[in-house]
Amino acid sequence: MNSRVFLTLFLLMLIGLGLIYTEATDADLSAGMSATGNTLSATTLEFSNRDTANETKSSLLFNIFGIVPGGFDVDAIRVKKDGHEFFKYSLSSKKTAGDDALCSELMFEAWHNGKSEYKGRMLDFNATSHIENTDKDDWVFFVNLQNSDKNISSEFCEFDLEFKTYRDSPDESGGLSDRELLKSRITSGVW
Repeated sequence: MNSRVFLTLFLLMLIGLGLIYTEATDADLSAGMSATGNTLSATTLEFSNRDTANETKSSLLFNIFGIVPGGFDVDAIRVKKDGHEFFKYSLSSKKTAGDDALCSELMFEAWHNGKSEYKGRMLDFNATSHIENTDKDDWVFFVNLQNSDKNISSEFCEFDLEFKTYRDSPDESGGLSDRELLKSRITSGVW
Protein backbone atom coordinates (compact mmCIF):
# COMPACT_ATOMS: atom_id res chain seq x y z
CA MET A 1 0.00 0.00 0.00
CA ASN A 2 1.22 3.39 -0.93
CA SER A 3 2.28 5.58 2.00
CA ARG A 4 0.33 8.47 0.55
CA VAL A 5 -2.93 6.45 0.52
CA PHE A 6 -2.18 5.16 3.99
CA LEU A 7 -1.58 8.69 5.27
CA THR A 8 -4.82 9.93 3.64
CA LEU A 9 -6.87 7.10 5.18
CA PHE A 10 -5.27 7.68 8.55
CA LEU A 11 -6.05 11.41 8.44
CA LEU A 12 -9.66 10.75 7.38
CA MET A 13 -10.10 8.30 10.27
CA LEU A 14 -8.55 10.78 12.68
CA ILE A 15 -10.87 13.58 11.47
CA GLY A 16 -13.88 11.22 11.67
CA LEU A 17 -13.06 10.24 15.26
CA GLY A 18 -12.55 13.89 16.15
CA LEU A 19 -15.97 14.79 14.75
CA ILE A 20 -17.62 11.94 16.64
CA TYR A 21 -16.11 12.86 19.99
CA THR A 22 -16.57 16.61 19.62
CA GLU A 23 -20.13 16.16 18.36
CA ALA A 24 -19.48 18.78 15.75
CA THR A 25 -21.96 17.12 13.41
CA ASP A 26 -24.94 17.34 15.83
CA ALA A 27 -27.77 19.40 14.43
CA ASP A 28 -29.99 21.18 16.93
CA LEU A 29 -33.23 22.77 15.88
CA SER A 30 -34.97 25.33 17.99
CA ALA A 31 -38.10 27.36 17.61
CA GLY A 32 -39.35 30.18 19.75
CA MET A 33 -42.83 31.39 20.54
CA SER A 34 -43.93 34.01 22.99
CA ALA A 35 -47.30 34.53 24.58
CA THR A 36 -47.96 37.74 26.42
CA GLY A 37 -50.16 38.11 29.44
CA ASN A 38 -49.38 34.69 30.91
CA THR A 39 -48.01 34.29 34.40
CA LEU A 40 -46.39 31.34 36.08
CA SER A 41 -46.50 31.10 39.82
CA ALA A 42 -45.17 28.47 42.17
CA THR A 43 -46.20 27.91 45.75
CA THR A 44 -45.39 25.64 48.67
CA LEU A 45 -47.66 23.41 50.69
CA GLU A 46 -46.07 22.39 53.95
CA PHE A 47 -47.45 21.89 57.41
CA SER A 48 -46.13 20.52 60.65
CA ASN A 49 -47.46 19.15 63.90
CA ARG A 50 -46.18 21.20 66.80
CA ASP A 51 -46.22 21.04 70.56
CA THR A 52 -48.71 23.65 71.80
CA ALA A 53 -46.50 24.68 74.74
CA ASN A 54 -43.35 25.67 72.86
CA GLU A 55 -44.07 25.37 69.10
CA THR A 56 -41.42 22.67 68.57
CA LYS A 57 -42.13 20.09 65.88
CA SER A 58 -43.59 16.88 67.23
CA SER A 59 -43.99 13.35 65.92
CA LEU A 60 -45.30 11.77 69.14
CA LEU A 61 -48.77 12.14 70.60
CA PHE A 62 -49.45 9.67 73.43
CA ASN A 63 -46.82 7.60 75.23
CA ILE A 64 -48.69 6.06 78.16
CA PHE A 65 -47.30 3.30 80.34
CA GLY A 66 -49.68 1.42 82.63
CA ILE A 67 -53.13 2.84 81.85
CA VAL A 68 -55.79 1.24 84.08
CA PRO A 69 -59.59 1.13 83.82
CA GLY A 70 -60.88 4.65 84.44
CA GLY A 71 -57.48 6.12 83.55
CA PHE A 72 -57.05 8.79 80.91
CA ASP A 73 -54.49 11.13 79.38
CA VAL A 74 -54.70 14.43 77.51
CA ASP A 75 -52.40 15.75 74.82
CA ALA A 76 -52.56 18.61 72.35
CA ILE A 77 -51.09 19.39 68.97
CA ARG A 78 -50.97 22.46 66.79
CA VAL A 79 -51.22 22.03 63.01
CA LYS A 80 -49.15 24.88 61.61
CA LYS A 81 -49.05 26.13 58.03
CA ASP A 82 -45.35 26.35 57.11
CA GLY A 83 -45.85 26.92 53.36
CA HIS A 84 -47.74 29.58 51.43
CA GLU A 85 -50.73 27.55 50.21
CA PHE A 86 -53.96 27.29 52.19
CA PHE A 87 -55.12 23.69 52.53
CA LYS A 88 -57.76 21.22 53.64
CA TYR A 89 -56.69 18.21 55.65
CA SER A 90 -58.05 15.01 57.09
CA LEU A 91 -57.12 13.25 60.31
CA SER A 92 -57.60 9.56 60.94
CA SER A 93 -56.30 6.95 63.36
CA LYS A 94 -54.72 3.71 62.21
CA LYS A 95 -53.61 0.82 64.42
CA THR A 96 -49.99 -0.11 63.63
CA ALA A 97 -49.21 -2.78 66.24
CA GLY A 98 -50.38 -4.37 69.45
CA ASP A 99 -53.38 -6.13 70.90
CA ASP A 100 -56.61 -5.82 68.91
CA ALA A 101 -58.79 -6.03 72.03
CA LEU A 102 -56.99 -3.21 73.86
CA CYS A 103 -56.93 -1.00 70.76
CA SER A 104 -60.68 -1.56 70.32
CA GLU A 105 -61.40 -0.55 73.91
CA LEU A 106 -59.52 2.77 73.87
CA MET A 107 -61.95 5.68 73.82
CA PHE A 108 -60.96 8.90 72.08
CA GLU A 109 -62.21 12.45 72.21
CA ALA A 110 -61.02 15.27 69.94
CA TRP A 111 -61.52 19.01 70.40
CA HIS A 112 -60.72 21.37 67.53
CA ASN A 113 -60.13 25.07 68.26
CA GLY A 114 -62.22 24.81 71.44
CA LYS A 115 -65.13 22.79 70.00
CA SER A 116 -65.85 19.08 70.44
CA GLU A 117 -65.33 17.27 67.11
CA TYR A 118 -65.39 13.58 68.00
CA LYS A 119 -66.17 11.22 70.87
CA GLY A 120 -65.97 7.47 70.35
CA ARG A 121 -63.61 4.56 69.77
CA MET A 122 -60.01 5.54 68.97
CA LEU A 123 -59.95 3.20 65.95
CA ASP A 124 -62.96 4.96 64.39
CA PHE A 125 -61.61 8.51 64.64
CA ASN A 126 -61.83 10.51 61.41
CA ALA A 127 -62.15 14.27 60.98
CA THR A 128 -61.51 17.01 58.42
CA SER A 129 -60.49 20.64 58.71
CA HIS A 130 -58.87 23.43 56.72
CA ILE A 131 -56.44 26.26 57.22
CA GLU A 132 -57.30 29.40 55.28
CA ASN A 133 -57.18 32.75 57.05
CA THR A 134 -55.16 31.56 60.02
CA ASP A 135 -51.89 29.74 59.96
CA LYS A 136 -52.67 27.21 62.70
CA ASP A 137 -55.26 24.80 64.08
CA ASP A 138 -55.22 23.55 67.67
CA TRP A 139 -56.34 20.03 68.54
CA VAL A 140 -56.77 18.58 72.05
CA PHE A 141 -57.07 14.80 72.35
CA PHE A 142 -58.29 12.73 75.29
CA VAL A 143 -57.75 8.97 75.46
CA ASN A 144 -59.23 6.77 78.17
CA LEU A 145 -59.81 3.15 79.05
CA GLN A 146 -63.20 2.25 80.51
CA ASN A 147 -63.21 -1.55 80.18
CA SER A 148 -61.78 -3.59 83.10
CA ASP A 149 -61.71 -6.95 81.29
CA LYS A 150 -58.67 -8.99 82.37
CA ASN A 151 -57.80 -9.98 78.77
CA ILE A 152 -56.62 -6.40 78.00
CA SER A 153 -54.40 -6.18 81.09
CA SER A 154 -50.62 -6.02 80.39
CA GLU A 155 -51.11 -5.40 76.65
CA PHE A 156 -50.07 -2.59 74.34
CA CYS A 157 -51.55 -0.67 71.43
CA GLU A 158 -49.64 1.44 68.91
CA PHE A 159 -51.43 3.72 66.49
CA ASP A 160 -50.73 6.61 64.16
CA LEU A 161 -52.75 9.74 63.81
CA GLU A 162 -52.41 10.60 60.12
CA PHE A 163 -52.74 14.18 58.91
CA LYS A 164 -53.15 14.35 55.12
CA THR A 165 -53.81 17.36 52.91
CA TYR A 166 -56.17 17.28 49.94
CA ARG A 167 -57.75 19.58 47.36
CA ASP A 168 -61.29 18.27 46.78
CA SER A 169 -61.72 14.95 48.61
CA PRO A 170 -59.90 13.33 51.55
CA ASP A 171 -59.57 10.13 49.49
CA GLU A 172 -57.67 11.70 46.58
CA SER A 173 -53.99 11.12 45.95
CA GLY A 174 -51.45 13.03 43.92
CA GLY A 175 -51.18 16.72 43.20
CA LEU A 176 -49.81 19.19 45.69
CA SER A 177 -50.04 17.38 49.02
CA ASP A 178 -48.40 16.66 52.35
CA ARG A 179 -48.73 13.91 54.93
CA GLU A 180 -47.61 13.81 58.57
CA LEU A 181 -47.89 11.08 61.21
CA LEU A 182 -48.15 11.35 64.98
CA LYS A 183 -47.12 8.10 66.69
CA SER A 184 -48.72 6.85 69.91
CA ARG A 185 -48.03 3.90 72.20
CA ILE A 186 -50.31 2.94 75.06
CA THR A 187 -49.50 0.09 77.44
CA SER A 188 -52.14 -1.18 79.86
CA GLY A 189 -51.35 -1.83 83.51
CA VAL A 190 -51.96 -4.95 85.57
CA TRP A 191 -55.26 -5.42 87.38
